[in-house]
Amino acid sequence: MRARVLLTSFVVGVVSLLLGFAPAPFPKKERQREDPTDVTGTWELVLWETNGVRSQSSETTYRIEMKKDQYSFVAKSGGYRTDYQMRLDPSYSPWAFTWSMGNNVMYVGSYRLGKSEMTMIFGNGNNLASRPTDFAGKPTYRFVMRRLDRGSQ
Repeated sequence: MRARVLLTSFVVGVVSLLLGFAPAPFPKKERQREDPTDVTGTWELVLWETNGVRSQSSETTYRIEMKKDQYSFVAKSGGYRTDYQMRLDPSYSPWAFTWSMGNNVMYVGSYRLGKSEMTMIFGNGNNLASRPTDFAGKPTYRFVMRRLDRGSQ
Protein backbone atom coordinates (compact mmCIF):
# COMPACT_ATOMS: atom_id res chain seq x y z
CA MET A 1 0.00 0.00 0.00
CA ARG A 2 2.78 2.40 1.01
CA ALA A 3 4.66 1.50 -2.19
CA ARG A 4 1.61 2.37 -4.27
CA VAL A 5 1.32 5.81 -2.58
CA LEU A 6 5.03 6.46 -3.13
CA LEU A 7 4.79 5.39 -6.77
CA THR A 8 1.73 7.61 -7.35
CA SER A 9 3.52 10.56 -5.72
CA PHE A 10 6.59 9.94 -7.85
CA VAL A 11 4.57 9.77 -11.10
CA VAL A 12 2.66 12.97 -10.21
CA GLY A 13 5.97 14.73 -9.45
CA VAL A 14 7.57 13.62 -12.73
CA VAL A 15 4.52 14.64 -14.78
CA SER A 16 4.41 18.05 -13.04
CA LEU A 17 8.12 18.55 -13.71
CA LEU A 18 7.75 17.64 -17.40
CA LEU A 19 4.75 19.95 -17.85
CA GLY A 20 6.74 22.78 -16.29
CA PHE A 21 9.26 22.54 -19.13
CA ALA A 22 6.73 22.10 -21.93
CA PRO A 23 6.95 24.70 -24.70
CA ALA A 24 4.35 27.46 -24.85
CA PRO A 25 1.56 26.91 -27.36
CA PHE A 26 1.69 28.72 -30.67
CA PRO A 27 -0.22 32.02 -30.60
CA LYS A 28 -3.77 31.96 -31.93
CA LYS A 29 -4.21 33.59 -35.32
CA GLU A 30 -6.35 36.37 -33.91
CA ARG A 31 -3.59 37.27 -31.45
CA GLN A 32 -0.90 37.60 -34.10
CA ARG A 33 -0.07 41.23 -34.77
CA GLU A 34 -0.13 42.74 -38.19
CA ASP A 35 2.88 44.52 -39.62
CA PRO A 36 2.59 48.15 -38.39
CA THR A 37 4.15 49.35 -41.64
CA ASP A 38 1.79 47.42 -43.95
CA VAL A 39 0.08 50.49 -45.43
CA THR A 40 0.59 49.96 -49.16
CA GLY A 41 -2.54 50.45 -51.21
CA THR A 42 -5.36 52.79 -52.07
CA TRP A 43 -7.35 54.30 -49.21
CA GLU A 44 -10.68 56.10 -48.99
CA LEU A 45 -10.97 59.05 -46.61
CA VAL A 46 -13.78 58.33 -44.16
CA LEU A 47 -13.03 61.34 -41.96
CA TRP A 48 -10.98 64.50 -42.52
CA GLU A 49 -10.93 66.87 -39.55
CA THR A 50 -9.02 70.09 -39.12
CA ASN A 51 -9.05 71.46 -35.55
CA GLY A 52 -12.09 69.28 -34.78
CA VAL A 53 -14.11 70.48 -37.80
CA ARG A 54 -15.05 67.90 -40.41
CA SER A 55 -14.33 68.61 -44.09
CA GLN A 56 -16.66 66.40 -46.10
CA SER A 57 -15.65 68.15 -49.33
CA SER A 58 -12.02 67.05 -48.76
CA GLU A 59 -13.19 63.52 -47.98
CA THR A 60 -14.96 63.29 -51.33
CA THR A 61 -12.30 65.16 -53.35
CA TYR A 62 -9.27 62.99 -52.58
CA ARG A 63 -8.24 59.39 -52.33
CA ILE A 64 -5.00 58.36 -50.67
CA GLU A 65 -2.30 56.19 -52.19
CA MET A 66 0.34 54.87 -49.83
CA LYS A 67 3.54 52.90 -49.92
CA LYS A 68 5.78 52.23 -46.93
CA ASP A 69 7.73 55.39 -47.73
CA GLN A 70 5.21 57.60 -49.56
CA TYR A 71 1.85 59.26 -48.84
CA SER A 72 -0.04 60.78 -51.79
CA PHE A 73 -3.19 62.87 -52.02
CA VAL A 74 -4.76 62.11 -55.40
CA ALA A 75 -7.68 64.16 -56.76
CA LYS A 76 -10.51 61.85 -57.79
CA SER A 77 -11.48 64.17 -60.64
CA GLY A 78 -8.22 63.71 -62.46
CA GLY A 79 -4.50 63.94 -62.33
CA TYR A 80 -3.67 66.31 -59.49
CA ARG A 81 -1.54 64.70 -56.79
CA THR A 82 0.63 65.79 -53.90
CA ASP A 83 3.33 63.38 -52.75
CA TYR A 84 5.04 63.33 -49.36
CA GLN A 85 7.93 61.14 -48.29
CA MET A 86 6.58 59.18 -45.33
CA ARG A 87 8.53 57.61 -42.51
CA LEU A 88 6.62 55.22 -40.24
CA ASP A 89 8.18 54.50 -36.86
CA PRO A 90 6.38 51.80 -34.85
CA SER A 91 9.07 51.89 -32.14
CA TYR A 92 7.22 54.86 -30.58
CA SER A 93 4.08 54.53 -28.50
CA PRO A 94 1.71 55.30 -30.09
CA TRP A 95 3.27 54.59 -33.46
CA ALA A 96 4.74 57.71 -35.08
CA PHE A 97 5.13 59.08 -38.58
CA THR A 98 6.60 62.04 -40.45
CA TRP A 99 5.74 63.53 -43.82
CA SER A 100 8.45 65.39 -45.69
CA MET A 101 8.97 67.21 -48.96
CA GLY A 102 12.54 67.32 -50.14
CA ASN A 103 14.48 66.83 -46.95
CA ASN A 104 12.18 69.05 -44.88
CA VAL A 105 9.88 67.37 -42.35
CA MET A 106 6.59 69.24 -42.55
CA TYR A 107 4.17 67.15 -40.45
CA VAL A 108 4.58 64.85 -37.44
CA GLY A 109 1.96 62.58 -35.99
CA SER A 110 0.76 59.30 -34.56
CA TYR A 111 -1.12 56.50 -36.25
CA ARG A 112 -3.17 53.39 -35.54
CA LEU A 113 -3.57 50.63 -38.07
CA GLY A 114 -6.23 47.93 -38.13
CA LYS A 115 -6.94 45.30 -40.75
CA SER A 116 -8.61 47.71 -43.15
CA GLU A 117 -8.68 51.03 -41.30
CA MET A 118 -6.03 53.57 -40.40
CA THR A 119 -6.27 56.65 -38.20
CA MET A 120 -3.65 59.39 -38.39
CA ILE A 121 -3.48 62.40 -36.07
CA PHE A 122 -0.88 65.04 -36.83
CA GLY A 123 0.21 68.63 -36.85
CA ASN A 124 2.75 70.92 -38.45
CA GLY A 125 6.29 70.53 -37.19
CA ASN A 126 9.46 68.52 -37.48
CA ASN A 127 9.96 67.08 -33.99
CA LEU A 128 8.40 63.70 -33.20
CA ALA A 129 8.49 64.52 -29.49
CA SER A 130 5.91 67.26 -30.08
CA ARG A 131 3.53 65.14 -32.19
CA PRO A 132 -0.07 64.62 -31.03
CA THR A 133 -0.62 61.29 -29.26
CA ASP A 134 -4.17 61.61 -27.87
CA PHE A 135 -6.54 59.96 -30.34
CA ALA A 136 -9.54 61.09 -28.29
CA GLY A 137 -8.43 64.75 -28.27
CA LYS A 138 -8.60 67.45 -30.95
CA PRO A 139 -5.35 67.35 -32.93
CA THR A 140 -4.71 69.84 -35.72
CA TYR A 141 -5.51 67.12 -38.27
CA ARG A 142 -7.27 63.74 -38.02
CA PHE A 143 -7.65 61.40 -40.97
CA VAL A 144 -9.55 58.12 -40.79
CA MET A 145 -9.10 55.99 -43.87
CA ARG A 146 -10.45 52.66 -45.12
CA ARG A 147 -8.28 50.51 -47.37
CA LEU A 148 -9.81 49.88 -50.78
CA ASP A 149 -6.99 47.68 -52.10
CA ARG A 150 -3.47 46.66 -51.21
CA GLY A 151 -1.89 47.90 -54.43
CA SER A 152 1.57 46.79 -55.44
CA GLN A 153 4.67 46.97 -53.29
